[in-house]
Amino acid sequence: MSKINKELAFEQGSFFKFMRIMRLTIALMVVGCLHVAAAGHGQEKVTLNLKSVELRKALITIEKKSDYRFLFNEALVSKKPKVDIQVTDVPVTSVLDQLFQNL
Repeated sequence: MSKINKELAFEQGSFFKFMRIMRLTIALMVVGCLHVAAAGHGQEKVTLNLKSVELRKALITIEKKSDYRFLFNEALVSKKPKVDIQVTDVPVTSVLDQLFQNL
């Protein structure tokens, strides 16, 4: 085999090895990102004992006790009746369902 053919074979082998490493790296990065995304938004549980409070105050209390943030129109929220809610170690989604049940 001539010297040129040996160099070409070596370059092709290193290219394929490089591509294999790149594919493996990308696959590991995708799996890692998916794992972080799945673990980031678990069911966070809160405990509340609120009696006859404005809906705005209830939402602010949930914000303080969890990592959730709410965006709401002050004019619409102020027109709603006062709410009572008493829950212990309940997921935030269930608390919100219960909070908005009669509104």
